[in-house]
Amino acid sequence: MPPTVDPSIMKRQFVWLYAAIQFSFVVIFAHVFYDLIHINPVLSILLATFAGCGVVMCASSVLVEVLRLRRRWLARSNNQTDSEPILH
Repeated sequence: MPPTVDPSIMKRQFVWLYAAIQFSFVVIFAHVFYDLIHINPVLSILLATFAGCGVVMCASSVLVEVLRLRRRWLARSNNQTDSEPILH
């Protein structure tokens, strides 16, 4: 996990999954930059590192926000159903 990632974003149990996904994106971007675009190998690795880490950090942030929004929406819907009077 790079030092630029805030550990509070992730739960401890998902660190290996996060690292594996990040490494996969770095490898994919390195392949794209080196083999398909024909960039210098050192520059290709550097760009792949930035791109891979950036994609995973953005996706992680979006996932956290979506889950937070979903939790807030579920809590609001539970509060609305609890406050409705029960008619027999």
